[in-house]
Amino acid sequence: MVSTIFAYGQTSSGKTFTMSGDANAPGIISLTITDIFDRIASSADSLNFSLKVSYLEVYNEVVNDLLSPENTNLKIHEHMTRGVHVGGLTEESATCPADVQSIISRGEANRHFGGTNMNERSSRSHTILRILIESHRKSDKRTGIRVSCLNLVDLAGSERAAHTGAEGKRLKEGGSINKSLLALATVIGKLSEKGGDRGHIPYRNSKITRILQPSLGGNARTLIIATVTPSSGFVDETISTLQFASRAKSIRNKPIVNEITNSGKAIHMIAPLHN
Repeated sequence: MVSTIFAYGQTSSGKTFTMSGDANAPGIISLTITDIFDRIASSADSLNFSLKVSYLEVYNEVVNDLLSPENTNLKIHEHMTRGVHVGGLTEESATCPADVQSIISRGEANRHFGGTNMNERSSRSHTILRILIESHRKSDKRTGIRVSCLNLVDLAGSERAAHTGAEGKRLKEGGSINKSLLALATVIGKLSEKGGDRGHIPYRNSKITRILQPSLGGNARTLIIATVTPSSGFVDETISTLQFASRAKSIRNKPIVNEITNSGKAIHMIAPLHN
């Protein structure tokens, strides 16, 4: 099953802090990693697990591998069994929370940040931390391997040049961020339309919507955290964020369990789950 968590909102509204936190207040990512390994430990008597981690960013509509910074401009592919995925992305094994945190720290060192009038350390790219978990029963080798994929997404925030004071490189980054967030809002708007015929869903208008296509309208459970600022100077941005959240809330996905047969040649979709 695919699960995704991401925060959405204007720049400097707390998205990165919500996802990453700090030493005194762990964020969604740290809490999730701890919970994953707690659950693995509680099932260790009956199940074998393997866990792999990848970390990418979408910067100015270019997909980069944060764990191998020489891997840039990666391509997005669609496979019959793997679905939509980024080709050539580094995957590293992890056996404990410290392993995952170490991988994240290495990736963060390669991520694009920059200062603006609104945020001295503003995210200039969208990032996706992907955790792939495989499990199978110890007692019955005839059973297949169950596969779960968790995407933890830190979106860069929408911004206005008049507020951020962006010029040159920062202005280009802000334009790319806003364009991709507009594409995301358009996809959410189309998916939230009532009725059976939604028409064309423009996932390909942005790299972030293309990569997250299975999470937005397919076999997935997705949690969106809307972040807003209490400042009265950003009422329009707050209203826009809440409208996005309202539309997203009306979308209904139908996640199902992914199981790979022992032959490794097919993936069976079993046990439908109601979202």
